[in-house]
Amino acid sequence: MCHTVDMDPEQLRRTLNDLRQERTEAENRLAALQRHVDAVRKAADGIEELLASEPESPTPSKVDVTAELLRPPKASVTLPGGRTARGEKPTGGTAALIVLQSDATRYWTAREVWEEQVKLSWTEPTEDARAAVRVALRRLRKREPRVQFLDGPTYAYRWDARASTDALALSNGSGQRESEK
Repeated sequence: MCHTVDMDPEQLRRTLNDLRQERTEAENRLAALQRHVDAVRKAADGIEELLASEPESPTPSKVDVTAELLRPPKASVTLPGGRTARGEKPTGGTAALIVLQSDATRYWTAREVWEEQVKLSWTEPTEDARAAVRVALRRLRKREPRVQFLDGPTYAYRWDARASTDALALSNGSGQRESEK
């Protein structure tokens, strides 16, 4: 079956030119938006790296997770493996550490730690919150020698409760602690 259009060829050419011009303008707007998205992504990645390179805000002493969990209860959250966390919702490195400790037999990716925190209602299901978990894991790895790190296509972290702090202080393999050099 053949369909005909009630337009003369000149009218069709004008319509075709209008559509081509509209398509070109839309493609230009799309390209500009894509450049903007790329620039925002680069800026966010840069800020994330900057935050990861800065030391955490100074604290009077290292936070002991056991003491953190034993604070007077305001709420109680059951962690995987049946453990219970008491007190306010943990955040940052403390929350990441609790998740890593909840199953020390496995390696956790930053996304998995974030998903667990979302499931426990400790953080929001947003891209910013996931980026904050990545930063917290990087900082936690720097300050806590019992956090094992698996480098690969996707970074992964694991809590090694068996590792002694003294053995892990020998970071350069020379048999001397950093403080003995």
